Amino acid sequence: MEQKSSLATNHEPLQISESSEIYLKETGSWASFLSIIGFILIGLIVIIAIGISIFLPAANNQSITPISGLVLGIIYILMGLLYFFPVLYLYKFSTNMKKAIEKKSSENLDDAFKNIKSHYKFAGIFTIIFIALYILGAVVLLIFDFF
Repeated sequence: MEQKSSLATNHEPLQISESSEIYLKETGSWASFLSIIGFILIGLIVIIAIGISIFLPAANNQSITPISGLVLGIIYILMGLLYFFPVLYLYKFSTNMKKAIEKKSSENLDDAFKNIKSHYKFAGIFTIIFIALYILGAVVLLIFDFF
């Protein structure tokens, strides 16, 4: 069973005002727009990855980059895959939020908030990882600079 929040147990259940409903509907619309743009960008990343994998090695027999076109293409595909999940969570948030407002459905509202939580959790973990990588990179540069 799911635990109820302290708001629901100590007081009347949480209710959404008309103005909050309008804000949530508008937030869902913007989230939908941003997720569609995100899916388009993921598609472009994959197309670029395929193009790099095929045309970079064929364009020049001599290596113009320290890594091959295939490796660079795989890196781009992995970037697209990594970007896919937060965009998917954002899209699911937007669709569930729209359904929740239209149908006055608590279940859809719960699903919407679950997905936006997952979106921000993914973004937060991703941010922590990149900050750690930046710090690690700075430390490595400092160490090698002294030698």
